[in-house]
Parts: sequence; C-alpha cells; structure tokens
Amino acid sequence: MAHTSINAIVAFKLKNIAYNKKRIIAPIIIGSMLPDLDFIIEYIIKHFSIMQYQLQNSIFHNIFMIPLLVLLILIYSEYKEKYNLKITALGLSIGMTFHIIFDIITLQSLGLLFPLFDSSQNFDLKEYLDIKIDNNIQKILSCFEFLFFRVYGWLLIEEIILNPKGNSHLIKKIKLWMKLEIYIFLLSILFIYFGMNDKQFTNIYGILYIPSFLFALYITYKIRKTLD
Repeated sequence: MAHTSINAIVAFKLKNIAYNKKRIIAPIIIGSMLPDLDFIIEYIIKHFSIMQYQLQNSIFHNIFMIPLLVLLILIYSEYKEKYNLKITALGLSIGMTFHIIFDIITLQSLGLLFPLFDSSQNFDLKEYLDIKIDNNIQKILSCFEFLFFRVYGWLLIEEIILNPKGNSHLIKKIKLWMKLEIYIFLLSILFIYFGMNDKQFTNIYGILYIPSFLFALYITYKIRKTLD
C-alpha cells in the first residue's frame, strides 16, 4: 500500500519547522514521494511484461538507491557546474529516507537490501511482530490515498495564494485534480462495498493511482519556486 500523499503532506508541513535553505523544500517533498515509483514499475511489469519477477517495494526502497541517486546528481552538478543541485541532492535524500522510515513504521514490506536479496526476503515488520491486517481494511486504507491527495492539493493552493511566484494559473488544474481525487476515493469505496475481488480491485486501483501520483510529482515540481 502506497502512502504517497501522506508522505507529501508531512514533508510539506515540516517546512514550517526546520528548513532554512533555499530550494530544498520541493526536493524534500518530491523525495518523500519518489520511492512509490516502485508501485508503477511493479504494475507495468505485472501487466505489460513477460518477466515473472517480483519487485515489491524494492528498486526505490532499498538502502543503496539513495546514495546512488545522490552520487549521480553530484557528479552531474560538478560536470555542469550547477552547484545548486547539491541542495537538490540533499533534499531528495532527506525525503526518501523519511519515506522509507515511515513505510517501516506503517508495516510495509520493503526490499531494503535489494538487489542482494529478492522480494521473498523483504523486510516486513508485520512478520516480526506477528501482526495480521484484514484484506478489506488494507483496501479501505489504500482508498484514503486519494482523499489525502485532495488534502495535499488544498495545501498547495494555499501556498500559491500566499506566495504566487507566477504559479497562480496552476490553481485551476489543482482544483480539477482535487475534484477527481474525491470522486475516485468514493468510487473505490463503492468497489469494496459491492465486493469487487482482489485482482479486479488491484488492477483498477493501479489505473487510478498512477495518474494521481504522477500529477502530484508534476505539480510539486512546477511550483517549486513557490514552495521555497
């Protein structure tokens, strides 16, 4: 289960507490969402690839991805002499680290040591604590992802109003996205209520979640000057 919107909201609210460096807020928020690219990768492999390989929360959730990504950004910043990218690297690493810690706390199965171990050996706190969560409860919690995307959109609009930086024209797009998210949330709850089977629910959830996630990333990047 992805927590993209909750991660984004928490990262957004933390900006009022700790960060005084310019151009770091947007990278932190984006970094807090970025590991959920694993959901898209898993979905594509499962539905559009002949590969039969499980990658559950592995590629962007492993402990090697953060230093690798930071290293690539630092190399690029030195090569292009764009030294401000060092702040971007720091922000992404903070956001991704927060995301992984939050996933562990919320009992997600993570491939922390991928590719040294495959998904069958993922770290899962539920197994250590012997906790079992009802499948319908998991699906209902997944639906709240869309509701929290709406909350995140509301926070972004408030920020644009307070600090436009030429992004006022994006408010209409965000409002439309927010409307869609509440409709998707209600529709998803109805699917569960009427007993849609797990496979159908997972397929439809992926179709609805992926554009929501990509828009959240897109709009966060577009208003990065407003956020800083």
